[in-house]
Amino acid sequence: MKPFGVIDEEPQKPIEGIEKGVQIVEDPKLTNGTGGKQFEKEKSFEELVSTDGHKDEKHNEQASRPTIYISRDLSGRTLKIPALPREKFHIEFLENDIFVQFDAKSLKQLPSAAGPLVNLPVNKARMLTTFDADKIAIEVTLDKNGNDLPCEPGDSIGIVCPNDPSEVAHILRRLEVENVSNKILQICGEARDIPSHFPERASLTSLLSYHCDIRSSPKKALLRIMAEYAQNEDEKRRLLELSSVEGAVEYTKLIKEANISLLDILETFKSSLPPIEKVLQQLPKMLPRAYSIVTSKLKDPDHLAFVFKIVEFPATDGRTRERKGVATGWISQLTSPLWKRASVEEQLGNLNLESIQLPIYQRTSTAFRLPQQLDTPIIMVGPGSGVAPFLGFLHQREELIKANPSQIVGASWLFFGCRHENKDYLYRSELERLHGSGILTRFYQAFSKEPSTGPRYVQDILRLYKRPLVTLLLDRGAVFYVCGDAKGMAKDVFETLADVIAEVKGLDMQDARATIAKLQLEKRYLQDVWS
Repeated sequence: MKPFGVIDEEPQKPIEGIEKGVQIVEDPKLTNGTGGKQFEKEKSFEELVSTDGHKDEKHNEQASRPTIYISRDLSGRTLKIPALPREKFHIEFLENDIFVQFDAKSLKQLPSAAGPLVNLPVNKARMLTTFDADKIAIEVTLDKNGNDLPCEPGDSIGIVCPNDPSEVAHILRRLEVENVSNKILQICGEARDIPSHFPERASLTSLLSYHCDIRSSPKKALLRIMAEYAQNEDEKRRLLELSSVEGAVEYTKLIKEANISLLDILETFKSSLPPIEKVLQQLPKMLPRAYSIVTSKLKDPDHLAFVFKIVEFPATDGRTRERKGVATGWISQLTSPLWKRASVEEQLGNLNLESIQLPIYQRTSTAFRLPQQLDTPIIMVGPGSGVAPFLGFLHQREELIKANPSQIVGASWLFFGCRHENKDYLYRSELERLHGSGILTRFYQAFSKEPSTGPRYVQDILRLYKRPLVTLLLDRGAVFYVCGDAKGMAKDVFETLADVIAEVKGLDMQDARATIAKLQLEKRYLQDVWS
């Protein structure tokens, strides 16, 4: 019997007699010529629905449409499936050597890093929305603690965050390696085959906690591996369907777009027990999360602040359990004693401010900054938490004006939107103060869920003030900024701006889009967006 963690030289062969009526044919055209298989299934859809593994009424109710469990469209079809991925490395555990503590500073290759990773203490955290808002927004302020972090408004920081410990524990338990999860391991294989982000000293727990992304949708290669180790015939078939050429549409819809994670797949297809090495080989690198800073160093040189909304995923669409976003869930839990309702005694009794630290680094600066000339007009579009960097812009301008009141200052317009005026109107009092003082020249708001006849989205306001907007942008040289959601809002703002430029300037849409493209080249149409 081989010691745990050492893989047989030959990969485990498929279970013989997978199903009655199944034909497996070699297909060398798949996986870049490395070989593949065609998998033909003759069992009917009705037989699939009635198998022991899927008798749940919920699954039967959904049988008319494809789900992560079953598909009418692919049942009975011949499948082109990729060959099994090549085994790149195996794991050996060092005897009686326990991994004690992870140091975030040991992480390699921090993306877009403009400086070292530092641990900054949390100075304060406050909730910017009401508790009953659709998404709770939290502002966290960090003490620079003497570190040289020359962040300008518009810059961003990277935050190194761990995966949810309960998810990591469930994965280790599901893969039956929890008994060795804290032992120091050695990854054996050719240097070119070992992931560059794997540290020299690690344990399975630390790898899954800090180095591997366990939340991203599993690759088709991992589904193919799980099919190879599935003991249940119907689970094997479904995994092969999702990893096949024919299953590409369902894979995109049911796995990627549904935000299915590694744990979801392991809990759905319980008869499959792949070796931990094969799972690790298919997991992408865990990446830090980027957040735009809210603060201006001219106004507050000793602190950095950022805003996030707590992202929540319900247990639907194939997700086996409720969960929060990796970073937002971790930071909100860490700082909750500061922003949740609690008595002074509770806060003092349960909280040691100096013990709450976040590992952060300054990211490389982009063009998303204020114009060098103070007399250049700025147009800012920032619904929701997208307003955060613009608060830094306005505070920076405010301090520059204080330092030299005789300077000529360009106009500053802000288009802000949220769902409910009394629930998630971020920084309302501060923005109204800046507008009242003249730092913010024009301030427009839209509320998408309010029963009013006013504008519902920032795009609506752009249309409402299209003529002065286009004049300020094209005739007076303003810089146009967009911050927020990339998939919906940013695309809609681009198209809306093109539409109003076409209308005001008498252009067709192609020429209007070309006008914005020219602005982008001139660094006068700038975006800080995320998906």
